[in-house]
Amino acid sequence: GAGLQVRDGYYTTLVKAKKSEKLLTNEQLNGCRQHFERELELIKPPIIVALGSASVRALIPGVKGSTGDLAGKVVFDPTLDASIVCGISPQQLLFDASKETVLQEVFKQVAEILS
Repeated sequence: GAGLQVRDGYYTTLVKAKKSEKLLTNEQLNGCRQHFERELELIKPPIIVALGSASVRALIPGVKGSTGDLAGKVVFDPTLDASIVCGISPQQLLFDASKETVLQEVFKQVAEILS
């Protein structure tokens, strides 16, 4: 709906393994952190879309608010030389389909930044 195509991005995740619990544990996050940071270093994306609380908090430590409140917020990280766009986890749509508009708005914002 935002005019983006799969080829417009690179897709990855913080943890390269199945969650051991409902939420990612600190051990899982810390265990994969160096791999994730290396990906960012190699790819140097100008925009990073952080979907879900674990991604948002890993990329923007100390950020306040729920992912719903933060959805659409853009934070520039000078160390990554990238704009981080906050969004909700797509898994939330399984439980509340009305949140699809939130996710659509996040990606419309990404499309605007890219153009």
